[in-house]
Amino acid sequence: MSAKVMKDIGALFFGIVLSLVILEILFRVFDPFSFIIKGQEIVLQKNITTKTTFGNTTVVKNINSLGFIGDELSPANDVLTKFVTIGGSTTACDALQLSDTWPEQLKERLKASSDNIWLNNAGFSGHSTYGHNILFRDHVSKISPDYVFYLIGINDVGLNKKALGDNILIADRDTSNYSLWGKVYYFASENIRIVNTVINLMRSYKAYQLNINDLDFDINSVIFSEDDLELEKLLINAHMKKYIPKYRSRVHQLIEQTRSVRAKPILITQPYLGGSNVTDEITGISLGKIAMPLGSSWAGVGDDWDIPVDKSRKVNANLMWKVLELYNDVVRDLATEKNVMLVDMAKLMPKNTKYYYDMVHYTAEGSQKFAELLHGNMKLEIR
Repeated sequence: MSAKVMKDIGALFFGIVLSLVILEILFRVFDPFSFIIKGQEIVLQKNITTKTTFGNTTVVKNINSLGFIGDELSPANDVLTKFVTIGGSTTACDALQLSDTWPEQLKERLKASSDNIWLNNAGFSGHSTYGHNILFRDHVSKISPDYVFYLIGINDVGLNKKALGDNILIADRDTSNYSLWGKVYYFASENIRIVNTVINLMRSYKAYQLNINDLDFDINSVIFSEDDLELEKLLINAHMKKYIPKYRSRVHQLIEQTRSVRAKPILITQPYLGGSNVTDEITGISLGKIAMPLGSSWAGVGDDWDIPVDKSRKVNANLMWKVLELYNDVVRDLATEKNVMLVDMAKLMPKNTKYYYDMVHYTAEGSQKFAELLHGNMKLEIR
């Protein structure tokens, strides 16, 4: 190899390294993406106004000094009874104006019976109980809440704690059991901003693929499939064996963490539009027959997919509901076992397309209905 070629390769390598250094400095000074998860630490945006456009609607929300949505908490009002709502996108309600979100609707109902109320919404799209536990430990616990609502389930379907992409969210910083690649990955995500940004972009793309942020759902353009008993058996067994035990452990941790600061957890099961023998009042469509490819649905399994089934095979909403109910059953069982307040919204929420803009997210009318049912079924003495 000639000296000129070697010189050119060296110059190229130097240019790449210099560019990465400059990018790293820029990312540390100014993060254009403003992600809230950095390695294993949840970094909350604070004192900002967000504007998000959904179709022809622009949603404006103010984030307070805690990093949540709602009134500020100051020493002057610290004597109030404090409520915090935690969950994923069905709690964040990103596509709804603030006044239409169920946490805000719930706050107004609570205030109707007592002026001594403060409520903040700490829901974040895409968050699972992995993130909820970190969020509570590092942020929510610091404000000494009285009651914490947990609407959980949908984002935990098919999650496995041992997956590398999930480990990076877990609060435990003991990497002794990680592989060499796992330790390198962990170090890079914790200390190199460029790597952390790429990881978060990948997470965002995965969320997009799973339709977590999809508002293009059209009930009149869906495809249908009949029940598949063979696929049902495979999926139910896979979730029960690989994911449910770990989910139970994470929900148990939520309960114990919440109680450790003398707060009372309130567990909420996850509603879903689909189900067995359910016909939509508005369209007349059989909601349980709505189908999608197994590989693009959350009813499948996580990144460690190993079920011997073609991912293009159709899974209908009846089976997806049965899978989600496995996770709801964990919440129900732990509520009974640990004597925790439960509001079984999965059973209470009507399966009607006027309440959902897709299979899981609520319309403004649905959010109002959710708050009405939640408030009406809470057995709560506000102290």
